[in-house]
Amino acid sequence: MTNVGSAPAGKTLIGAGNGASPTFADIGTNSGLNNHGVVISQGNSAFASTSPGSVGMVLTSNGAGSNPSFQNASASGAITTITGDSGGAETPSGGNFNILGTGSITVTGTAATETVQLTGLTNHAVLVGAGTTTITKVGPSATAGQVLQSGGASADPSYSTATYPTTSGTTGTILRSNGTNFVNTTAIYPTTTTVNRILYSSATNTISEITAAANSILSTDGSSVPTFGTSLTNDYTFTSSTAGGNRILTVTNTDNTNSASNALLTTSVGGTSAGDPFTRYAVGSTRSYAWGIDNSDSQSFKMMTSANATASPSAGSTTLRMDTSGNVALPLNGCCTADLNTGLTNATGDATFINPLIFDTATGSFFDQNSNYNTTTGIFTANATGKYLVTARVTLNNLGAAHTDGIIRINLNGAAYAINQFNPGVSRNSANEFTCQISCIIPIAATGTCAILIQVSGSTKTVGVKGNTSGSFTSFSAVLIS
Repeated sequence: MTNVGSAPAGKTLIGAGNGASPTFADIGTNSGLNNHGVVISQGNSAFASTSPGSVGMVLTSNGAGSNPSFQNASASGAITTITGDSGGAETPSGGNFNILGTGSITVTGTAATETVQLTGLTNHAVLVGAGTTTITKVGPSATAGQVLQSGGASADPSYSTATYPTTSGTTGTILRSNGTNFVNTTAIYPTTTTVNRILYSSATNTISEITAAANSILSTDGSSVPTFGTSLTNDYTFTSSTAGGNRILTVTNTDNTNSASNALLTTSVGGTSAGDPFTRYAVGSTRSYAWGIDNSDSQSFKMMTSANATASPSAGSTTLRMDTSGNVALPLNGCCTADLNTGLTNATGDATFINPLIFDTATGSFFDQNSNYNTTTGIFTANATGKYLVTARVTLNNLGAAHTDGIIRINLNGAAYAINQFNPGVSRNSANEFTCQISCIIPIAATGTCAILIQVSGSTKTVGVKGNTSGSFTSFSAVLIS
């Protein structure tokens, strides 16, 4: 045995082969390990080493049955780059990635944890965009029930002033304003509606439909329930003030192909014990006219007038009356007859005019329905402008043969209008009497007058006019005919 001596600290004894003495040398000398490799234990066997690998590779386990080896970091799942929304893949600088916040975002780190969070928040506020990179907040509202409303494309949304219910409310109610906020109605509305029907309150807080009817009008019945129908059961007044215009009520049937296509306006009452069916025309309260049936006068048809607004078939002055047989009377037209009751003696014969001849009878056959004839003056006065039929019959007595000229004349407004000439001396009867007549249609204006004049000449003034004490010998009549 040979003494190999000693060596400095850190040296190890290395064999020099068969027949040679070992020597002290650095650990690993002549070990056969790879330069720059990592020494790997092999259990009871000699050490081994990895290949040195390339720059940037990391020692990576290959499992329990294999030696580790140097590999690219990505192959082992390690993070070597980070890629964001823009800028491409980013590699670490000095093994470090920097994660930084911007705008309303901050990043804080503790130990191995990085926390990305928003800043400037308020509890219960709503986040909205404040440009393209930052976020701001709206609210919260101090009043419950307010809703977030858009402010348009150029402004942040904001909470409404009015509040809205938080629940849907009772089935059938709707949302409406009370002037301050929006609330559910108490009234209940239908879920569906039918075309052409009108909604109305059929009961307290209940909205229903009115059933429509073609060509009908809407009115209420005696219980104030609205319905459509073709008849009305109450009094109605159509009133308006239209300066320079008309108020028109028209009933028209535009068909012109059938003779039964009528246009009808009817007024009626319940029966003969009822009032009068009629129409009235009034000028304020100063004058009115009425057409209709006077039920109290055997259902006669009348036209009435009154110096107020209340004319009716049974109230006012009758201007026309037609009975059920069609007989027509015009009670206000000038119409009168008058007789000479007390005869005249020695009134003419010598060319004296009896001017006028006064028909003085106010009894018997005399009538004057509109007070046109004056039995004191003998003057007939027209009450209305028109054409009058004026007739007179005069019986002269005490005539002689020499009384050869006679004239009967109608004066209009004091002047001669119609004359009938005759020869009473020749035409007299055995009692020396002669009846002359005159009849004429005369246009007389309202308040115009007419009278009868008579004259006999040719002899002495012995001729008289026979009265009607024993018959109708001398009479006058006048009537408005147009």
